[in-house]
Amino acid sequence: MASTPTSHTNGSGEPSLLDKLDAVAPLAKLDAFPKVPSTYKTRSESRGFMTLFVAFLAFLLILNDVGEFIWGWPDYEFSVDGSKSNYLNINLDMVVAMPCGFLSVDLRDAMGDRLYLSGGLRRDGPSFPWDSVPFSFHARLVSSAYIYKAKHWTRRASRISRRS
Repeated sequence: MASTPTSHTNGSGEPSLLDKLDAVAPLAKLDAFPKVPSTYKTRSESRGFMTLFVAFLAFLLILNDVGEFIWGWPDYEFSVDGSKSNYLNINLDMVVAMPCGFLSVDLRDAMGDRLYLSGGLRRDGPSFPWDSVPFSFHARLVSSAYIYKAKHWTRRASRISRRS
């Protein structure tokens, strides 16, 4: 049973827009992508070797990128910083009851290497004689309780001076 194309009409008896477009002969014969005649084509002797080579190379590059994404590897870069602004300045004030010549500093850095810093220390003698000022007086001056009391005393004094 063969079907025949039917003509559709709208209510006024005119053919539909699709029927009008199908009736245009040049549009039906238009070929936007014509085939190249076989006389213009030549076969190479390698028979797709270059295609296979490029496909294999692309496959290797994809495997490399996937491997780098999954496993990756660390990339280290070291440089010497010559600026002095990055040095950490440590000021240490200590009063020790022994001659300065016997004092030394034994330090290790984060890597465990010894740092010989005794030669770089400035050794000042005590600014007060040991007999005239007892060590307990100095200990009381640097104790947290004394500093706390002195701090609150100065706050009270400043409040009193503001009121008057």
